[in-house]
Amino acid sequence: MRTLYVLSAVLITSSLALSGNAAAQPAECAPFKVYLGDGHLEVIDLGEAGLSLGDERVGSFDLEDADGAVVGLAAFKTTVVGSKDGRYRTMGSTYTVFDNGTLHYNILNELSDPSMPKPDIEAPTFEYLVIGGTKTFAGAHGIVRTSLGDDGRRVIAFDIACNR
Repeated sequence: MRTLYVLSAVLITSSLALSGNAAAQPAECAPFKVYLGDGHLEVIDLGEAGLSLGDERVGSFDLEDADGAVVGLAAFKTTVVGSKDGRYRTMGSTYTVFDNGTLHYNILNELSDPSMPKPDIEAPTFEYLVIGGTKTFAGAHGIVRTSLGDDGRRVIAFDIACNR
């Protein structure tokens, strides 16, 4: 229950903090990309001591435009659902918050150390399923792809459309 309150507080605080943001927001429900900025991750050890089945990762990261201006926020919660050969599988969801709406997508990762502040990127690209949105992004569907850009920044590309 504590995790739900933490995630709710992050989303509410983020929505208030983004109000009046002068940086460029995604203007329409169409493909766009942002970059992962600064953030915070907390690992909640719920099972055996150390990383184990059921442990949770909760956090948020700023989303930036190409010039590094903050345009939104990504808040997420994942749970360790298994491990194999020293790698951990995590499953959860992410909410991205912009002044003009939110996007929600499910995530499934395989990481060597889920306690790291930013995921260790051994796989160059992850793909996630967009399951909805609000305001500008109402009826959103599509794919989110994250990859490491040429400049070393994590790129989050939304390949989306909206049914209205």
